[in-house]
Amino acid sequence: MTLTQISVEPGVSPVDEFLFNTPRMTLQAMKDATTESLNVVCATVKRILNPDCFWYTACVCNKSVIPDSNMFYCDKCNKHVLKVFPRYCMKVRVMDQTDSATFVIFDKDASSLFHMSCADMLEATQR
Repeated sequence: MTLTQISVEPGVSPVDEFLFNTPRMTLQAMKDATTESLNVVCATVKRILNPDCFWYTACVCNKSVIPDSNMFYCDKCNKHVLKVFPRYCMKVRVMDQTDSATFVIFDKDASSLFHMSCADMLEATQR
């Protein structure tokens, strides 16, 4: 008798699980909703509303920092920090067949969409 081990890898990735097994909703239905729910909205990005300022400077805790002399101050950490990072914060106008809306795409999701960090994007655009 031979022993086999069942794979510990999930059959469906978490992204696929979310996209294909979460109820879909139109933009109009989202605007009309009166209760909190988790849904997927399929819409087309028509334009970036903040193309010149699509990022912010953040502390390691991911909160924005305030320039202070040659350092930065983080309100959340309540201290001056030396190490800061650029993080995405993109405002986009989207539309579907029912309506249009403004969405904000933050760092984790934007990095996933572009397959690069905000720091790498800034480096690539400065060449």
